[in-house]
Amino acid sequence: MRQLYTFIFLCLTSQLFAQGHSHGNESSLAQTAGSMHKAHGKHSIEPPHGGELINVGKYDLEVVLNVMVEKENFSVYLLKPNLKPIETTLLSGKAVFRYKAGEEITYEFKNDNPEKLYCNVQDIVNEFVVVISVKYKGKEYTTVCEYAGIMGHLKSKQSK
Repeated sequence: MRQLYTFIFLCLTSQLFAQGHSHGNESSLAQTAGSMHKAHGKHSIEPPHGGELINVGKYDLEVVLNVMVEKENFSVYLLKPNLKPIETTLLSGKAVFRYKAGEEITYEFKNDNPEKLYCNVQDIVNEFVVVISVKYKGKEYTTVCEYAGIMGHLKSKQSK
């Protein structure tokens, strides 16, 4: 399986962008570092970690999916209005991945990194929808993101 991942990564350009659309609080995921936009309008600066900024009320969530690494491949930052991350020892949360084939996997975020919550997602190749929930000061911040999958992205690129 690792060889398949390596082959796919070598075939892709250094930056991949998720396909999909945004409605309300839904947003496409950043697959690697790149200039992304906020779901409800553009920031005048790029997201600090190269992910997708999603407004969740008073705060922004920055969602980063890094297909190039095996560990900590799905990261979430809860950002203040000045785009500085909130200390993760004050946060908890989970991500529920729902795959097209019907499988659903829940990951509890680890918060041992001072800036980001993260988990190690086993299947980052196939299409999924992820529900992200982060708790801070007794309040839960939630968003839904879509990811078209690497194979869907490759098919789209090849047909052009």
